[in-house]
Amino acid sequence: MKKPLILFAAFLVLFSCSTDDSDNSNAPQSSFCDTTFPFIKEGRTLTYNFGTFGTQTAFGTIKIGSCINEEGFEVERDIPLGTGIDIWRQNGEFLEIDSNGDGDYWVKAYKKNPTLGETWEFPQPDGDIVTYKVISVDSTITVPAGTYTCKVLSYTNTGIINTTYIFWDDEIGQVKATGFGAYELESVVEE
Repeated sequence: MKKPLILFAAFLVLFSCSTDDSDNSNAPQSSFCDTTFPFIKEGRTLTYNFGTFGTQTAFGTIKIGSCINEEGFEVERDIPLGTGIDIWRQNGEFLEIDSNGDGDYWVKAYKKNPTLGETWEFPQPDGDIVTYKVISVDSTITVPAGTYTCKVLSYTNTGIINTTYIFWDDEIGQVKATGFGAYELESVVEE
């Protein structure tokens, strides 16, 4: 179940260190509740429609909760790829996501202010290598929730045969992804 969750993490929303293999997830930081990512807003609910081959098949939601124990924000995930509680945190320039909430594995899903052509990669627990590459920094796309100017990342995994393209808006977060399956932002609700 880890691979679909990691693919979704790539989506979220966003999520290694830039082009090196060092792990900074244990770097000293006073609080993982401090964030400069504007899309991490307590009470925000993002609804996505999911589909395959151009056909919508289901809706799913991501709800950002409060920061817990200075470790990061509790995020409720109810999507076709699985339900559960994730932890999101900013660690330096990266948005990190722990998709099972136990703190043992952090996906580096997004980088603050990425530059065109920049890459970062990290190993998964199964040994596969995930690579993100910035292929656009100003792509305009329209989804049911609106029109956004996005950074576009390609996501590859040595254990998966296709490339996924992930569209990020700095204010909203993940807006769209395309690959074998696809999803796009349907609505954003603020509490």
